[in-house]
Amino acid sequence: MLNRIRRIQTWGMVAVLSIAGLTWAENIDPDVETRAYAYLIDPSSMQTLIVSHLSQMWEKYMAAEWERVEPMLLDAVAAFNQVEFDDMTLTEAAEFISGQPMSNNHLLKSINQADHLIFVPSAHVGPYLGKFKYGNDLGIVFRARLPEGVPYYAPDLSRAEILVRLSALADDTRLSILRLIAEEGEKRSREIKQDLNLSQSAASRHLTQLSATGYLIERRCEGAKCYSLNADRIEDTLKAVSAYLS
Repeated sequence: MLNRIRRIQTWGMVAVLSIAGLTWAENIDPDVETRAYAYLIDPSSMQTLIVSHLSQMWEKYMAAEWERVEPMLLDAVAAFNQVEFDDMTLTEAAEFISGQPMSNNHLLKSINQADHLIFVPSAHVGPYLGKFKYGNDLGIVFRARLPEGVPYYAPDLSRAEILVRLSALADDTRLSILRLIAEEGEKRSREIKQDLNLSQSAASRHLTQLSATGYLIERRCEGAKCYSLNADRIEDTLKAVSAYLS
């Protein structure tokens, strides 16, 4: 039986390699393999190679972008430093900083189990949240923005926020979803998919973006996801555009 299992695994490996367009001999470059092995047995040389590549990537691609977004990130940090969090629960603080409800049960559990929360503003995550673990600490990456109710002048952050909100509206399917819910009221995700003849993946993608941007309010109803229109968010977007242009 063990031999049969080994043969099955071997043939499985051959099948995978074949699908990937590889064979055991035809695609092996002896020179590349030799140089790779030399780095493998010499950690110091491997470290030098990796660091040099990262340095080149930074100088060629990342440094200019960091110089562009750093003032925005510093503005976001300065604005949030004016907020009093003493009267907020951990969940309330996370929702206020991220600008999104902590409806993700897995994320909420991680927040409550973490020793410390680290909030990282980013100019590149759009309306979504990212997370990372550092020991027992939890990091949450959120879009750099101005907190509500804080009088802080940062036109670049205001413009970035407007772009995120307008990007969610710049799609015919997403506008159709908003119009459908505006006319018929709260709907389940399955109903939206059927009414607009959307695939499961397309419906999920559009609903996620509209929820993350705040145009839709998502809740659980009898095991399904239900969505209702957040009219205040739409009004806020129109006011933000008007204020920026004036």
